[in-house]
Amino acid sequence: MRLSGIAAILNRDGGPITPERLEAMSDQLKVRGPDSRETAYHGPIGLAHTLLKTDPTQVTVPQPLTFDGEIWIVADARIDAQADLIRLLRGKNRNVDHRSVTDAELILHAYHAWGNECVEHLLGDFAFIIAHPKQNRLFCARDQLGVKPLFYAMEGGFAIVSNVLDSVRTHPAVSSELCDGFICDFLLFGWNTNTQATAFKSIHRLAPAHTAVFTRDGVKTHRYWRPEVPNEIRHRRPEEHIEGFVEVFEAAVRDRLRSDRLIVSMSGGLDSTAIAATALPILKQESPTASLHALCIVYDRIIPDRERHFASLAAEHMRLPIDFIVADDLPLYDADWDSPDFQTPEPSMRCFPASRIFNNLVKAHGCRVVLDGKGGDEALNTASQYYPRLIRDLRFGRWLADVLRHLAMLRRPPPIGLRTALFHRPLAWIRGNRKPGTEPPFPSWINPEMVRKLSLLDHWHWFWGFGDDCASSAPGGLVAIDSFLLPSSLESSDANSRGQYESRFPFLDLRVLNYCWSVPPIPFRFEKELLRRAMKNHLPGTVLKRRKQGLAGCPLLARGDRVPLTWSECLSRNTAIECYVRNDPFDTSHLNPLNSHVTWGNQRPYELATWLIHRGANHQENRSGPDKINS
Repeated sequence: MRLSGIAAILNRDGGPITPERLEAMSDQLKVRGPDSRETAYHGPIGLAHTLLKTDPTQVTVPQPLTFDGEIWIVADARIDAQADLIRLLRGKNRNVDHRSVTDAELILHAYHAWGNECVEHLLGDFAFIIAHPKQNRLFCARDQLGVKPLFYAMEGGFAIVSNVLDSVRTHPAVSSELCDGFICDFLLFGWNTNTQATAFKSIHRLAPAHTAVFTRDGVKTHRYWRPEVPNEIRHRRPEEHIEGFVEVFEAAVRDRLRSDRLIVSMSGGLDSTAIAATALPILKQESPTASLHALCIVYDRIIPDRERHFASLAAEHMRLPIDFIVADDLPLYDADWDSPDFQTPEPSMRCFPASRIFNNLVKAHGCRVVLDGKGGDEALNTASQYYPRLIRDLRFGRWLADVLRHLAMLRRPPPIGLRTALFHRPLAWIRGNRKPGTEPPFPSWINPEMVRKLSLLDHWHWFWGFGDDCASSAPGGLVAIDSFLLPSSLESSDANSRGQYESRFPFLDLRVLNYCWSVPPIPFRFEKELLRRAMKNHLPGTVLKRRKQGLAGCPLLARGDRVPLTWSECLSRNTAIECYVRNDPFDTSHLNPLNSHVTWGNQRPYELATWLIHRGANHQENRSGPDKINS
């Protein structure tokens, strides 16, 4: 497995591709693949691929790749459960050698066997482009959960596709006009609520679990998968549920260990420590020379954070080397914040430098793979307010049975939800409405014209009430996976890595998700009881008993940091920002309210102003480059 940069150009008129255009796109792929670079031209189609080696011992086959000279592929992929896929492929008369086959070869074999439906047989994290030069056609796909990104534009008679946004932007036919909806999503929430939008109006994301076919007639997208609640399984012995989970979780971790040096991003919580505890014995058994090292971001003074304590206990118990990144004295805005080298392809919250220190330590350890606990909540938590929602859904029999099961198996009283149902605005609660006053105030610095144009107040209320109507039977993670929440979070992780390493998420393996969602919510998905029992002999008791909690405080409120720009300097950096924020005199003493959502939200105009200047007006001299923004 290796991280790759991929790109393609399709001339929809059937004419040849200009080499300079493809080379310019290829130049931008180096952020996802500095170790090698290849391009290929096939009539109306050009393909480019770059490589970041994550495992120096694994066999690699140069891309673009073909079996027959007719169909070509470039892929950024890790295909899991390979033995199962190979059995299916051999049943379709595909000659696959399991000892040397690469991920890209497996995808191409699957495409030869099943055509566009190949994605229904693929498990893992992937984005790929398959080219039919004679048919003047591209087939593209993105994995089910959106771990791997993919972008495209249809401009000037061309289809331009890449997993690097800046690569798409290099084509001169692609406009740099900003997408108002995306920019306002960033300013209001720091999330992108539209899984098909980018910061640029003419560039689109291929949404997770989608394929796209590009021809001379245009583009057609298709959703090939959506999360579903599996049938509930109930074993006679509770231990059988645990054994089943251990089997699928070990398989998910093993499939993500194809590297000789790995980092685990480990807090003192249960998810990341469980990954480390599962990975270590597998590594010792399968690759005795491989190494695993933990990195943990901690606060020792300014907030009552105990991550160092719990992470140290877990690391000591596993004999796992760990480094701590102490964030107390890190400035909110360091010298690199305003540097062009640290701008992301789209506006993002870059002000906190701990992620850059994390990246530097990953590089210092010679690692190019980071194991991450993201997805543990989606897999193992019940829907919030599980018991009240059973009452709302009039499932009184299930409510009573689970209350009794909770008492018998967890030996503590559950949050039964009666107080919520009977005393807390019962009619509004039954309708699923949020209690007034629980959402942060709408930012007063947003341009009123944009508020009216995009109905941003309605959008604000929708965002803060999102998921309130979740059914009691739905796993807590289904809403996040079937919406913008998880893809936006994954894309943020991908951008923060800056192409230096690949993040892998064992809990976001579909085998793990489907199994966890099929076990009885009580007791196994209540406060991750399934994982606690599975890790009983692998982690110290104090870590196993620790309950889920977020950051113990808001470091921004505790430190009282100020942004390095005045409001007038923010507005003067690029005229495009005046479309989104007020340009009249504004009181900037608003940075330390009691609400941390407001405090963090007030940083975003400054992030946007800096992004605009470095991704825009200062780089107008390179007309074909990715740094042009029309303001």
